[in-house]
Amino acid sequence: MESRAVEEVHLEEKARSRTRDPEQIIKQCKSKLLYRRYTEGRFEDTDIVHLLGLVSLYDHTPPSEVRKAFRQLRADANAISDGDFLRFLDDVIARFSVYLNRQDA
Repeated sequence: MESRAVEEVHLEEKARSRTRDPEQIIKQCKSKLLYRRYTEGRFEDTDIVHLLGLVSLYDHTPPSEVRKAFRQLRADANAISDGDFLRFLDDVIARFSVYLNRQDA
């Protein structure tokens, strides 16, 4: 009986560690170079590497996964009603639209 209780506690801990915290995620994104340059008015000084750094992905990541990461960021920003970050995402998507809209290989 005690073994089952211990097992349930471990399962709860694992589930909790995988739960997204939109506020924390957006806070982390705002500390990334792409967002900082955007707020400093130096958005034109950014490149694909900064875009990928925002979503913590690599250049060999399939475009569909990059788009998925952006959809999740948008959902996170919506969840905490962060209009500034949503506008930032719109501008990022417009700036890097060719890269983001590539087909998977």
